[in-house]
Formats: sequence, C-alpha cells, structure tokens
Amino acid sequence: MKKVRLSTLGSLIDRNKEVPQQRISFTLTSSGWKRVAECNANGAFGTLSIVAGSILNTGVLLVFGVGYSSPIVFKALTEFPGDNRFNRGRILTKPGNNSYIEIHHNTTASIPYQLVLGNTGNTNLITPIVGSIPEGYVATEFVF
Repeated sequence: MKKVRLSTLGSLIDRNKEVPQQRISFTLTSSGWKRVAECNANGAFGTLSIVAGSILNTGVLLVFGVGYSSPIVFKALTEFPGDNRFNRGRILTKPGNNSYIEIHHNTTASIPYQLVLGNTGNTNLITPIVGSIPEGYVATEFVF
C-alpha cells in the first residue's frame, strides 16, 4: 500500500464548493407519505437527519443516493429508539426530470421535527407536503 501525505491532497479540496447544511422545522399531524426534498436531474448523494423536537436521542439518520434516472440507495443508518415513526422511504424518479425524496410517517400524533440535509449540492429541502407519485414517475420504495 502506498502512503500519501495529506498535505499533497490539499489541491484536491476546493473550499469554495462547500455546501452548507439546510435545516427546517415542521410539525407532522398525520400519517402517510411526506415529500421532504427535491433533487435536480443530475442526481445527488446526501444524508437526512430527522429529530423529534429537540430531543437528540429520538432521531433517525438516513443516507440517500439518486442517479440520473434511478435511485441508488436509501437506507437508515440509525432509527428512533423504541419507536417506528419512519420505517419506509421512497425516491420518485423520471429520466431527465427532478427526483423527489419522501418518507413515510407512521403516527397521527402531532409531533414537531427538525430535518437537516447534508448533500452534494443537488438537493433542496422542502416544507413537507403530502406525498404522491406524479404522472410518468417511478416510485422505488425502501424499508428501513
């Protein structure tokens, strides 16, 4: 294995391309699919962190990847302890069009959440809306 000094990698990192985290607060009052993010047609990779209220030990960390015309990965790295508020996600794709990320909320209780997005810059959070599959889109569902 060849060893490389970290100082020689400095030119590979462009600090001007850093993408700040996006964060929104919202309250969900119904169960079902909720659209939470939109990716541009070029695809994206990133993480979604969902925290109930301000209690850090009640959250889920999701990783997603969307290619040009199909999802690559969408899985939970952690889950709500003792609770199954979010157990599924789906990515809606249509070649040449923006893709959408949706999560399934499993309770009708009124719960405030914080949603934080870290990504490659091709994804934007949206205030959660009721999810649906637009005409011509394919939904790929992932169970966490």
